[in-house]
Amino acid sequence: NNNGTIPWVIDEWTETFSNLMASGDWTNAWQIAAELGHYVADSHQPLHLTVNYDGEDTGNDGIHWRYESKLFSYYLNSLPLPEGTGKYWSNTLDSVFGYIDDIYPYVDSILIDDDAASSLDPYYGSVYYESMWSELETLSIDVIHQAIMDLADIWVTAWENAGKPLPPEYQPRTIHVPTDFLSIQSAINAANDGDTVMVETGNYIETIDFNGKNIIVTSNFILTADTADISQTVIQGRTPLASVVAFHSNENSSATLCGFTIISQQNELDGGGISIYSASPTLSHLRITTKEETILGKPAVYGGSGGGIYLESSQSILSDITLTKNEAMSGGGVCALNSKLRMENLQVYQNFATGGGFSFLAQGSGMAFTNSSVFIKNSIIAKNTAAGAIIYGFGLYSNNSDIEMINVTITGNRFADGTEAYAIGSGGGIYMDNSSNLNVLNSILWDNATAEEIYVTNSGDSGAIAISHSDIEGGVDAGIELNSGQLFWLDGNFSADPQFTDTTSGDYHLLQNSACIDAGVQDTMITYNQNMDTLYFPVLEYSGTAPDIGALESSYPVTIFSTAEFPAGFHLAQNYPNPFNPETTIQYEVPRAVFVKLEIFNMVGQKIVTLVNEWQEPGRYSIDWDASQYSTGIYFYRLLADDYSSVKRCIFVK
Repeated sequence: NNNGTIPWVIDEWTETFSNLMASGDWTNAWQIAAELGHYVADSHQPLHLTVNYDGEDTGNDGIHWRYESKLFSYYLNSLPLPEGTGKYWSNTLDSVFGYIDDIYPYVDSILIDDDAASSLDPYYGSVYYESMWSELETLSIDVIHQAIMDLADIWVTAWENAGKPLPPEYQPRTIHVPTDFLSIQSAINAANDGDTVMVETGNYIETIDFNGKNIIVTSNFILTADTADISQTVIQGRTPLASVVAFHSNENSSATLCGFTIISQQNELDGGGISIYSASPTLSHLRITTKEETILGKPAVYGGSGGGIYLESSQSILSDITLTKNEAMSGGGVCALNSKLRMENLQVYQNFATGGGFSFLAQGSGMAFTNSSVFIKNSIIAKNTAAGAIIYGFGLYSNNSDIEMINVTITGNRFADGTEAYAIGSGGGIYMDNSSNLNVLNSILWDNATAEEIYVTNSGDSGAIAISHSDIEGGVDAGIELNSGQLFWLDGNFSADPQFTDTTSGDYHLLQNSACIDAGVQDTMITYNQNMDTLYFPVLEYSGTAPDIGALESSYPVTIFSTAEFPAGFHLAQNYPNPFNPETTIQYEVPRAVFVKLEIFNMVGQKIVTLVNEWQEPGRYSIDWDASQYSTGIYFYRLLADDYSSVKRCIFVK
């Protein structure tokens, strides 16, 4: 005991590590493995092997700290890692004494070089440490590499003695806030890929960053589907100098934020509510707004882009999100740059684009896109306002972007109060700039700030607009100002009051006598010019004889869609409910007799179950999946039929 016990401790813990692996107790096995790492590292430090460990006996006082801590703080990050494979030790105790015998002679070298370096720099400054490293670099790297390889040998030895058991796959955890951690960020910091951070109702005043972790952060909404959980689970930012939520570290679509109200301070940077840079998360069932004390609608000296959400170099999925009372110079609700986005069921209303302060130009009160490709479906852009000497796009602004809209309502977007007299505005609904392309299907553009609903600039001549089965105020003559590019005014378009239920209260359902009811089209392919160029649209769900025009299906269908008709093509629908616990329903369509396979995969691509594997007649099919035997996480389901293949994602949370 007087001379230390570390060789026997390492030997004993190696045996314990082996026994834990053999018994399947991997939780404690990992802990012992980490502890072994600590002791193996300590026993490779030469000064730990002598009673003169701090140099008191030889006049080298403080050498332990100078060598182990200070010297390596300068050079550790630049050291190379060893290459090799762990090998089996027939006798752990003898092997530990063996490497101690190899390392102990290095003590004299360290003390001698300390004397030489301190004579050059008795105050232990940079000259001292440069001298020490020049003499001890090779020795030190050798010791570190030997420690790493000896630890690998110990782990291999314990594993082989245990019978080489296979470690379990990582089982995703559910981390609860505030039960396990008081803050959401603390829970994120403790999470691993595939984990779920479940946040109870409450007001959390903090900013959060996913830090590159592909995890689910959600309120109880993911379990209850109760929108009260969204309104009662609030993340409120502390400062206007930071976004409330950040995705800045290459997060992918498995990184999910769901079921929160997000309240920003008046943002002065990009993305007051959520900022996304070089990441592609999934955002769903959110309400994003600005703190009530903030004075909206007043020109700001500072203001970034994307008051609610800012995306750059992203391929994010946004669904079921309300953005209201957010403010920015470009994209009061949403702004995207160099991105490819899919947006469904968004309500973008009462946001503000300001050209005040250092800018006279306001762009996209609701949404603004630059160098992006954007798909928007079943969404409302309404009652957004803009102020500035020049305003481009009261509803949506597009710069060199491709926009595809299906069942979108853009209405009631205006000049800010008191600014119309001095402002110049273009594009009451949509402003298309710099060779942008626009495809519009089953949509309404009505009662916006300017005479023209769609304005196309004369910058660039390669852009094109194709509009089909849509209600455009002013029609082809007065509703569109085309200064460049091409316009394809296709079948089914008209100009008539859509007869919304109550715009004052924000109810944009259609009244019973609306001309927009059953006036849409279900076609998945529309040819729009003599060159047979074709637009491709997804299969739509609807009631009545045809889809309604606008974001919201009327509550007054004429007839119910007949399920007896054969489907026009293959289709795999999104499962419902999603997220789910523990059962969900998957629906699909096959247009002809064919062999069908429906499979479920986990996040790492392993097939876990086959739900369908048989020949089926043409028709619409529905199958339930019970995931109760599986862990919380993200799964994928794939439909295969002849050459058709489609994959969709679902989220299971226990």
